[in-house]
Amino acid sequence: VAPPIRMWRDGATVRGAGQIPTSLNGPPNGAHGGFVAAVLDELLGLAGVVAGAGGFTGTLTVRYLKLTPIGVDLDLEAHVQSVDGRKVTTTGSISANGEVCATAEAIFIRPA
Repeated sequence: VAPPIRMWRDGATVRGAGQIPTSLNGPPNGAHGGFVAAVLDELLGLAGVVAGAGGFTGTLTVRYLKLTPIGVDLDLEAHVQSVDGRKVTTTGSISANGEVCATAEAIFIRPA
């Protein structure tokens, strides 16, 4: 079910690019919201790993600002906001055509 979205390290930031295929549609011409959340969870989790603070998703809060289009080049970005013991807070976004479609904040819990 994974779309061809590449993710890579850019210093302390994780970036991504790709398109969501029509097989993952939700509303007309848009990606299914659950899949948008899954992509953001993966992106934000990778930001923690890149920072040396990988963990398990504790919470994921997604804000759907506008339709995330299908078949359009997407830009993804995430970074670690803070690390407090085992608690790692990360934030990120998905954009299309220079406009933010969805943002997310997650708390990951590092293994003991």
